[in-house]
Amino acid sequence: MITRFGLLTLILALTACDSLTPREQRTVQRWLLCDECTEGELDSVVALGDRGVKALEAALKGPPKKGRENMELQAKAMFARIPGPTISMQKYVDHYLDNYEATYQSRAAIALARINSPRSRAVLLDALRRDSLYRHDVRRVLGRSRGAVVSIVAGDSQHAPFDSTVRIDPVVMVRDSTTGQELSDIRVLFRVDSGGGAVVPSSRLTGENGRAAARWRLGDSASTNVLSVIAAGQMLRFRAFGHPPGNRVVFVVQPSNGTAGQPVPPPPRIAVQDAWGTTQSTINGTAWCVCRGPVLRRRTISSAGAPPSPISALCSRDPGSH
Repeated sequence: MITRFGLLTLILALTACDSLTPREQRTVQRWLLCDECTEGELDSVVALGDRGVKALEAALKGPPKKGRENMELQAKAMFARIPGPTISMQKYVDHYLDNYEATYQSRAAIALARINSPRSRAVLLDALRRDSLYRHDVRRVLGRSRGAVVSIVAGDSQHAPFDSTVRIDPVVMVRDSTTGQELSDIRVLFRVDSGGGAVVPSSRLTGENGRAAARWRLGDSASTNVLSVIAAGQMLRFRAFGHPPGNRVVFVVQPSNGTAGQPVPPPPRIAVQDAWGTTQSTINGTAWCVCRGPVLRRRTISSAGAPPSPISALCSRDPGSH
């Protein structure tokens, strides 16, 4: 909620930055400041078109100083009415003002997106390129409002030895969801979520091709490694799998459900891979299939060479899990 004095202060602050009439300035401010926005308030701002862009661009930078001062007084008055507060007044006021500013900026971004002119899109792109100035939830609104989409280009689902750098750098692309145009100079954050290891650099701007990459070193234990990538308010995750040195037998085609007494369709397939996930074509030998549960009607021995070898006629005598 804002007083009439506070509304007048904010309107006066916008007078110098656009040619909107006082009535139109009030229209913009009602949208930016409404507690429970009513139907038509956003539409009234959108109807201003490019004439309203400059005022909304100013709003993306946050409310004017006088507006913040007025809201601070209101927050202090509200805190004084709280019986037995459990936090300090300063924390309460800071939280109140932080939410006030984030809402103000988010509403400006939403209106610019609805105007959807070349000028308003350019303003949103400029704000997206300076996203470190905004709170995380405002970044999401900016990315969505500008129509930015982030996608994985390369580097997901890799294998590597413990404490090694994956062979393919994780790469993401940021582009315009409508035109497909790559968006340059968008900040991309890289962060190791689990598994240990490290990523370098932790932050990078997208190039002219809309792409950004980093070097990822896995941890030193047998666990799934997860790398989070954040750009344009969106998060993607890369996964990689660390293994001890040497070869290992893996299922290329996993056993599936089937009918008791009948071969499992399709036949499971196995292969020998090294710690990098590369199938070894020079390995010759046999692999015994050992199944838990009811006794198999037929035990199967299969070559472990390449291409991946089938375990044929694998079937169970009885229903149930094996």
